Amino acid sequence: MDCVKLAASGTFTGEAETLILVLDVSSSMEDDDWFPSRLDGAKEASLALLEEKRRVRPDDFVGIVSFSSRACLEQAPVNVVDDYQDLQDAIDGLYPKSSTNMGAGLREAGRCFSAKDRHHGSNPRKGLLSRLTFRSVQRFVAMPRRLPKAKHIIHLSDGDHNGNIDPVRVAQRLKKNGVVISCIGIGGSPEEVNEALMKRIASKGPGGKPRYWFIGQKADLIQKFEELATGLRAI
Repeated sequence: MDCVKLAASGTFTGEAETLILVLDVSSSMEDDDWFPSRLDGAKEASLALLEEKRRVRPDDFVGIVSFSSRACLEQAPVNVVDDYQDLQDAIDGLYPKSSTNMGAGLREAGRCFSAKDRHHGSNPRKGLLSRLTFRSVQRFVAMPRRLPKAKHIIHLSDGDHNGNIDPVRVAQRLKKNGVVISCIGIGGSPEEVNEALMKRIASKGPGGKPRYWFIGQKADLIQKFEELATGLRAI
């Protein structure tokens, strides 16, 4: 499912999906050209996406992966309604780190779709003891064995890949396995982003155009994330 189109905004159409947000937390995300920072803009847009999904696509699952020099699973995929607070906490807890290993972020996102690699329940950063609370145990028991089959990654970055894992090869493998990848470049200008690389990572939409967008201000990013929240349909 490499050629896709968005469902109409504000409607609930198509099958439920599993969406992994793959967010750049490199040091350049601290830049204040998006007040107070690019990372804060990405966090605000991600929260807007969660709100929109909770409103129009309550059966969807969302996970959160951050990447800098390496990737971190901030929140395994969980239902956007039942586990909204865990998702919100994971986004709120993001902070800038070091470099930009896009390949590591995409690889970690791919693992989220595999049942054998998938963590269940709470944000893994909270530690074993907090995951053994009654609420977490309840969620572990109730969590479905299978995630929704439609698989979508939103990959956001403000720069260029400088890690040791080839993001194009990882993306090719994901797309071959039916994952749709939407890429977002953000920042002060398109020249700050390796757009050629992002277009190679992205899936293709109608007419063969890559599912890549450069966005230069926070309000437009929020709007795009709300649009992407409404899901994907094969054409």
